[in-house]
Amino acid sequence: MKIKIGDKVKFLNETGGGIVTSIVNKKMVNVADADGFEVPALISHLVVVEEGNVYDLHEELEVDLKEEEIEFPEREIEIVEEGPKGPVYVEGNDEPNSLLALVPENGLNPVEGEIKAYLVNDSNCYLLYHYAHLKNEKYATVQAGKLAPNTKMLLESFNQFDLSDFPELVFQLIPFKEEANQLVIPYRKDISINPVKFYKTSSYRTNDYFHEASMIFSLTENPLNSAVDNLSEKDFKELVQEKERAARPKSSKEKKMPQNLELIEVDLHIHELISDSKGLSNKEILEIQVEKFRSELEAAKKSGACKIVFIHGVGNGRLRSEIRRILDREYKYLYYQDASFREYGYGATMVTLKKKRK
Repeated sequence: MKIKIGDKVKFLNETGGGIVTSIVNKKMVNVADADGFEVPALISHLVVVEEGNVYDLHEELEVDLKEEEIEFPEREIEIVEEGPKGPVYVEGNDEPNSLLALVPENGLNPVEGEIKAYLVNDSNCYLLYHYAHLKNEKYATVQAGKLAPNTKMLLESFNQFDLSDFPELVFQLIPFKEEANQLVIPYRKDISINPVKFYKTSSYRTNDYFHEASMIFSLTENPLNSAVDNLSEKDFKELVQEKERAARPKSSKEKKMPQNLELIEVDLHIHELISDSKGLSNKEILEIQVEKFRSELEAAKKSGACKIVFIHGVGNGRLRSEIRRILDREYKYLYYQDASFREYGYGATMVTLKKKRK
């Protein structure tokens, strides 16, 4: 659809209309109503009642997806080029380091304009990448290709209408050098973002890759290191407690539980349940954890135990929500609550293995 600033339009799905005051992107414009209030509107939901000069959105708003050299503020780097159009190398930047950056056009109100998604290759490696959306258990490829060392690429843009049904972002990455003594392992990274984060300015931080504050996700970092870097003080305390418990000798309580046991602890973190979770989707991991929850709950009921604590961690809250949904639907006669904050932080649910009093 062709539209221009100054066109008089009507809304298809509701009464009223107004004048187009600005073009937000190729899907959306701002419309000022009769009272002068400006509101965003999808172009597909508008009809032009008075045409003016033609404005072709697809021509004017075409996005340039060419690679750009990264600017590293406050970094002293030595650049060595191989030929007039050769790759750019940075001294000491040999380890694979790839990132997803979500950069808002409007830093004060991030969802007012577009949020651009960039793939950043901050290393002296080439990068083979595959970027996809995961929705309804299906992967939809957005882009795939090869990224030169120390470059960044625009993957796509999101607007506020995309956030209500935001997909899981999935990356498959293979860093490599033209000559190397050994090959680098491939990486896979699944990123689930709560849409609420896009509305909070605190989600966007200053960084070395963009002048604008951005939401940054590491794609090739060791998962444990990445988790530690993003821990709050409370999360870190919880992690230390979990590690201390893991360091203790394994008891046989999960294999053979004595009668009249006061309290049973079951750790549902995936690394406690299987030796290697590489290659498993988030859905498959959740299924393993839920199956463990069900079997341990049934075993605890038969053992005569009084209470059972399921350690699920904080994470994105999916496992905690699923556990409580099952308890509400299938075990209405059991009482549950958050386990002791002093011992578990926000990362555990305690179930009392006695029927609720009527």
